[in-house]
Amino acid sequence: MEVLMKVDTTLVKKLRDARAWSQDHLAQVAGLSLRTIQRVESDGSASAETKMAIASAFDIEADALTPRPKPRSPRFVGARLGTFCGFAGVTIGAVMACIGVANGANTAYESGVAYGVIGLLSGLCSAIIGTVSNRYRCAGQTDA
Repeated sequence: MEVLMKVDTTLVKKLRDARAWSQDHLAQVAGLSLRTIQRVESDGSASAETKMAIASAFDIEADALTPRPKPRSPRFVGARLGTFCGFAGVTIGAVMACIGVANGANTAYESGVAYGVIGLLSGLCSAIIGTVSNRYRCAGQTDA
């Protein structure tokens, strides 16, 4: 059974396009079948021999064809930090409001209303923070 390795499909296409080679021409230079090149470029799987043959055709090291993890988008990191700070702010604000209500000279009715309003505002703030964070996360995925 042949072990398949991952190949960076974008890099293979980029190297091939830079030389103005067709898939068929790359297959001939690498000594592989056209179907093998098509499979490598479509799903990124190749045997070690195929990976070495393609690397040799491009005159590069075989390790250069290994996919590298993509760095996190600074925009996504900012969204995560913003979400954390937003939830921390909501939590601290709700706690401080509760302390203020508890230390005041309020009736049970007034305290109940105040706690209800605090809970409502905390929930709304959390929903807004979650929605904005999700939009940034989705936008970060499409930018890649």
